[in-house]
Amino acid sequence: QFWCAGNNNKIFMKKINLTIAAVTAVLLSPAIGSTIILTESFESPNATTNHFLSVGVGTQSYDLAGWNVTNAGTYVIDHWNGFDRASWKGNTLGPDGQTSASHGDQYLQLQTSDTGIATISRSVATQMGKEYTLSFDYGAISVAVWDLTFEYEVDGVTQQIAVTTKDGQIGWETQEYTFTATTDLTSLSFTGDTENGFYGISLDNVTITAVPEPTSAALIGLGGLALLLRRQR
Repeated sequence: QFWCAGNNNKIFMKKINLTIAAVTAVLLSPAIGSTIILTESFESPNATTNHFLSVGVGTQSYDLAGWNVTNAGTYVIDHWNGFDRASWKGNTLGPDGQTSASHGDQYLQLQTSDTGIATISRSVATQMGKEYTLSFDYGAISVAVWDLTFEYEVDGVTQQIAVTTKDGQIGWETQEYTFTATTDLTSLSFTGDTENGFYGISLDNVTITAVPEPTSAALIGLGGLALLLRRQR
């Protein structure tokens, strides 16, 4: 608070404090009107509960709508329990040894196969020079402790995440990455990893959100503060 001699000064400073508080509240509040330009939780194709589907590569594979799939080893999973593995019971996130998605009922599994490491990719319409935030959840299912590497690439820039597995499903983690679009079509890809057959990196709840610019309310508030200071002079 500002304290000044005289009622006029007190009133004036009170107006300034209220204006500053209002502008600060707007700037620090959650983004209003943020635009989500991509959201994906891999609910299609639909795998029956406690089962999985191979997607993208192979004669018995299903399409992963909107995504390009490179190499085999990409699966949509719905509460799969590792072929009823006894060691998973009580050691995973779901009941009766079942695995769980971070959002919805299904998640994606990316692993290594005889054709290479599974990768999914796509292009997303963006505005050149505008800032965006990519967010996704990642985890893993396995039968032992291994050190894996999960890669994601945005607009040609590759990032890596170290993932340590266990016997069962590890808890989901959220990763966020903010970037400035360099073109009107931004490339996005995710590449998995594994050490033993079917088991490996899990992916779910992928979103890209446009970072909002300063709101008009904040700019009006700053303009009002400048006007008050000018009148006081």
